[in-house]
Amino acid sequence: MKVPETFFSVNEELRLFFLSWVLGAALGLFYDVLRGLRLLVHHSAAAVAAEDILFTACWGVSLSVFSSVLALGQLRGFFVLGSILGFALYILTVGRVVVGIVGKCLTIIRAALHFIFAPLNKCYALIRKKAALKFVGSSKIFTSGIKKHKILLPKTHNLLYNKTENKKRKNVKNVAQKKNFPQKKGTV
Repeated sequence: MKVPETFFSVNEELRLFFLSWVLGAALGLFYDVLRGLRLLVHHSAAAVAAEDILFTACWGVSLSVFSSVLALGQLRGFFVLGSILGFALYILTVGRVVVGIVGKCLTIIRAALHFIFAPLNKCYALIRKKAALKFVGSSKIFTSGIKKHKILLPKTHNLLYNKTENKKRKNVKNVAQKKNFPQKKGTV
């Protein structure tokens, strides 16, 4: 019975270390896609956090696949270090150039789209203005119908607690007598 080797030679470890650098560079390319998305569409802090969590999960899955396919299922610390170094090298060299090019392309695309959709934007503003007038008019009709049916709160001038002379609660009896409220027998 032949037992498979469970250790790597120095040459194999060096090869795996440099392949992990390539993995890190590929992850840098994926991160550039996310950065391009951020340049294209404004993201909230929650969306940026979700993208970073997605990137970290993809990094973990790619390290797992890397170790399963190339390293007999053994995850070594130098794989992680090599992928981090490859990612950093990509971001600091090629990544800056890629983001600059993507930024310029997006600026050109935005200008072209603004030129194309400017007439539609003016038409939308006109339609919105006319629709707002229509909806404001219909809301006034709706609220006037409610006021006619006295569905709103009772009239405030009949409520006792809205009287200014009763703010300090000093003449409650007098107010009750002024309004000719029915009094209980035995009370003053």
